[in-house]
Amino acid sequence: MKREARMFTLAVEAESDEHLTKLIEMALFELRESQKDAKHFFEEHGSTLRFETEGTMGGYKLDYTFGGAELVVVRNQLVSDGFKLEHRAGTFSTDALYIHKDGKSAKLLNVDTLEIKDHDPKKPLPL
Repeated sequence: MKREARMFTLAVEAESDEHLTKLIEMALFELRESQKDAKHFFEEHGSTLRFETEGTMGGYKLDYTFGGAELVVVRNQLVSDGFKLEHRAGTFSTDALYIHKDGKSAKLLNVDTLEIKDHDPKKPLPL
């Protein structure tokens, strides 16, 4: 499933090999801690959380993405076209509803097939 995939990107700059190891451990710890409360369950499919720090040892930037690479591309295109997530796909529906900022048009993104369909924003979501 595309929506169940996760992507992880970590960039680390450190003063030494020892600091590099410590920064990687810190980044992984921060990611694990953020997953404990299950708040990620409500994250938008295709979105990315960033964790970063900078200090005397160096720093890191960790991007944790909800969904596979193709889903990220499709979701980012909708966002750049002026659409905003109105209703996220979930357990009972694979369609995420995106409403255009003008409020006059809507798109349904199937987060499993990556198919995009036009949707009347005045109509209820399909089940």
